[in-house]
Amino acid sequence: MKIRCEKCYRVLNDNEVYCTRCGEFSPKVQAKMQGKDTPSQIKQYITQLFLAFFVAFFLNGILIVVFSILFDRFFPNVPFGELDERLPASITLFSHTYAILVTSIALLAMLLIIYRQKIKKVIGFFYSGEILYALWFGIFGLVFFAFLAQKTSISFLPSFFQQIIKSPGELIDFISPRAYAKIFVALISYAFIQEVIFRFALVEILDEATLLPDTLVVIIIALSGAFFDWLAFGFNMPMIIGNLLLQTFLSTTYVFFRRKLIFNIIFRILLISLIFIIL
Repeated sequence: MKIRCEKCYRVLNDNEVYCTRCGEFSPKVQAKMQGKDTPSQIKQYITQLFLAFFVAFFLNGILIVVFSILFDRFFPNVPFGELDERLPASITLFSHTYAILVTSIALLAMLLIIYRQKIKKVIGFFYSGEILYALWFGIFGLVFFAFLAQKTSISFLPSFFQQIIKSPGELIDFISPRAYAKIFVALISYAFIQEVIFRFALVEILDEATLLPDTLVVIIIALSGAFFDWLAFGFNMPMIIGNLLLQTFLSTTYVFFRRKLIFNIIFRILLISLIFIIL
């Protein structure tokens, strides 16, 4: 097992309790020298990944069916279409919105319980010298992705959510006047879940098990995050391209800002808010 400095991420020697580069104390090296077992990040990650896929797909799939059935109870007087069928867009929007909202909140609660003792470490903070870089990355990223969202067919949101934000029409009634708030909460919760599992936790096990250069780490976590998006929201080509670009950008900034989530979380909240405004 390879142990890295928690501050500068340099690989430490077996007896290097204090990092010779930055002076940071390593409890993992100390525990190893004392013959104590340290918990494997790989086993912890597999558990988290199993929970994520179980909740995100199994529970989400069940809830979509349940809310589709409940649609009749909530909206018994919905007009019929030309083929004497309920409007599919309204049922899809209603069932997917509530299913993703409940699923995201449930999985977010699980992760907060798992990381309750080190949530501040997971999120991190900016050093004074990083603030200008954060502003530059943030402004560039927001302008770039907002331009793509507004001027091209590239999408950064699930198609059924983008439809309601862009052209709500009568569909907004099917998830109540507070529909935008529910969609926003669901997307923010999902973003935090993805950042923790496919950025923080995945990089931890890569650091433990390998000595990969940062470039390969960025590629691996970007593809993993994009793959999770595709499984969760479908293989829609504009969204595939958009998510791949977004995941590459977020993976790069995660590694650049000392493997802390603070920039990515703030950026994703701002980006989702901006897309809501411009669409």
